[in-house]
Amino acid sequence: MISYCKSFVMIYLLFYCARIIHGEVLRSFSGMTIAEEIDHKRFMRLDSGVDRISSNDLFANKQFNNVDKYRVHMIGDSTTRNQWLALCSLLGEGELPEPPSLQPSPPCIGEGWGHKQLIATGTFDRESPINSSRMAEILTTAHQAYNVSRFDVIYFGSTALHLLRLYPAFDLHNRHWPMAMDFVHEVSEMIRIVRAFSSCPIFHTMHYVCDSLFYLNWKKALQQTYKSNTSKLQNFCQERAPPEALEVCKTFSMTTEGSINVARLERHGLELSNDSIAVVDTFALTYKQCWASKDGVHYLKLLPIQLKLLSGHVETCQSSSQISRVDT
Repeated sequence: MISYCKSFVMIYLLFYCARIIHGEVLRSFSGMTIAEEIDHKRFMRLDSGVDRISSNDLFANKQFNNVDKYRVHMIGDSTTRNQWLALCSLLGEGELPEPPSLQPSPPCIGEGWGHKQLIATGTFDRESPINSSRMAEILTTAHQAYNVSRFDVIYFGSTALHLLRLYPAFDLHNRHWPMAMDFVHEVSEMIRIVRAFSSCPIFHTMHYVCDSLFYLNWKKALQQTYKSNTSKLQNFCQERAPPEALEVCKTFSMTTEGSINVARLERHGLELSNDSIAVVDTFALTYKQCWASKDGVHYLKLLPIQLKLLSGHVETCQSSSQISRVDT
């Protein structure tokens, strides 16, 4: 019995050490382990609850259209990528590799949204925000990569989370200050550009940041830079930001308050846009829902709801498109 207990303890310690080596050291922007981010099966089946809804539940319309192919392209950061992975899971795809940053993803193909062949693709940036000029480049590259003249749906986010800083764990690069300073206009311009590439652009807002869930270096940085006293944040901004971006530096902090500030600016950009656009309000969905997140940024347990909200907007687009064809 004693020998059995010793063996059990040894196996547990080896497993714990392996977790430290492969998990605690190798961490991505989100603060999650790389293994957690890439392991599609664990991430979908255990964390998000996607397995508890079926494709029949999400894609209730079984009356297939004459046009077989329906193309959906997603653009954004890891929060957008997670939704693409969840959609791929519902389409019956197996374990998928991590899409290379800023490279068009492999297509996920299955039946959905009234089409025999729903083709879901995406372009995601793991580290940097995507401004309006980069958005145009990404869309041009995607059209060439998939050899299409137009996507039926483009689902995208502002990637505002990549504009938030948490020194020293994550620091906004100097080249991104202009986007932060002109963020409201950038959101409006982004919508205008996407509208030119699709008749059904759908925007999703940023996630609420639950900074009480930060850990390791992120937790330490949060306490050192933001939570101890306001003078540290002031000094940090004076050292890191250009003079004209001093107030923006204080606004775009990787904190709960910072996410609320930037979400407000995001909504302002949506209001200023001359183009009406469907919005999946993931900020409202994740607001104060810390129970659904492990790292304070990603809310895997809410992915099924995000997909249902997206599905509703897609169906609205399809109805409008059918009405337009009848009218003409």
